[in-house]
Amino acid sequence: MSIRREVYARLDFLAKSERTDINDIISRLLDSHERSQCNTQGSALSPYDKRQHKRCSVSFPAVVNIEMTHGGRAFYKGKVTDISLGGIRIQLEPDMGNFYENLSLARSFEIVFLENINSRIVTADCTVCRLEYLDHLCIAGKYSKMNLDDLSFIKEVN
Repeated sequence: MSIRREVYARLDFLAKSERTDINDIISRLLDSHERSQCNTQGSALSPYDKRQHKRCSVSFPAVVNIEMTHGGRAFYKGKVTDISLGGIRIQLEPDMGNFYENLSLARSFEIVFLENINSRIVTADCTVCRLEYLDHLCIAGKYSKMNLDDLSFIKEVN
C-alpha cells in the first residue's frame, strides 16, 4: 500500500503541528471513523470493535476495592460510566496518595455500585483489562464473578 505524496505531506504537517507521529494521526482518524460508524448504527457494534457485547453509558456512584499485584488493597470512590454484559468502566476520583503509581499495580477489583432506578446495590468481581486517562482516570475490567440478580440487572440496562 502506498500513500499519495500530497496526502503524506498533509499527514506529516498535522503530526508535526501536534508534536506526534503520522501513525498516531492515522490511528486517531480511524478510531474517529469507527466511532462515527458505530454511532450511526444504533446499538450495533462496530465491525472493528473487539467487544462481544454493546456498551451502555450510565452514571452510578461506586466504590472500588482494588487488589494490587503485591497483595495489597486500595479503595477508591468513583462512578460507573459504562457497562455491558462483558465488563465495566469506572471513572475514579483521585485520592491524596500515589494515585497513578498505585493503580499501575492493579490486577483485579471488586466493584459495588448503587443503581439509580430501584436503589439496588450491585456487586461484581472483575479482572483489570486496562487503565485509561480520558477526562479522568478510569479503570476497566471484565467480570470474573457476579451473582445472577446482578447479572439480570445488567441485562436490563443493555
